[in-house]
Amino acid sequence: MKGTITMRKISEVYSYKNAVGEVVYEILRYEPKSFGARRMVKDGYVYNLDGIKLIPYHLDKVIKSEIVFITEGEKDANNLIEMGFVATTAPFGANKWETSFNQYFANKKVYVVPDNDEIGRQHANKISQSLLPVTSHVKILDLVKGFPSLKEKGDISDVIEAIGADETCKLIKWLIDNTVYERKLEQESNIWNELKPFDSFELPKFPIDCLPEDMKKYVITVSKNLATPI
Repeated sequence: MKGTITMRKISEVYSYKNAVGEVVYEILRYEPKSFGARRMVKDGYVYNLDGIKLIPYHLDKVIKSEIVFITEGEKDANNLIEMGFVATTAPFGANKWETSFNQYFANKKVYVVPDNDEIGRQHANKISQSLLPVTSHVKILDLVKGFPSLKEKGDISDVIEAIGADETCKLIKWLIDNTVYERKLEQESNIWNELKPFDSFELPKFPIDCLPEDMKKYVITVSKNLATPI
């Protein structure tokens, strides 16, 4: 019995442009759902990114804007752009953020819009922590906070489909106003390795001579009884 061969069909092409608007490579979405990539050569396409430096989606728009939204996929970024925002993403989805992308976001206001699942939240946290050395204005917008009925794994595109672009725009602005800035997480230190024995400290001597005579005698007596030097 021969197996069935499923032919993939390209359903979306997402062009990644450099700072001057030139296409560097393309991310391909196939049906059944899967993703691939290609780059242009003289005689057509090569379906890999060998030797290509990855860049954020819509880089030509990102570098010109003071405010940028970061989503988990190209579809979400495109939907936000259609609403008038500047949006980007990393190629190949969650947990694919490159530290080399950070340079393009220096001193910008950045709003990360994760998908509603654990992977999405981890992805957003990694992006925010990666960006904080170059900009202090980073917020993670929790869509469920403003749209509680969002399904598990739902994203900003699902919100737009459910309530429309105008209401989503209001929701985004509300989330921005009601979300605190991200802060750099401090690395935990092993404080026990930093402790020093008490006898390694040189404490100043207690000025016992300034005390009244009766108090002076009392302090000396207590010091002797407790074996505690003055």
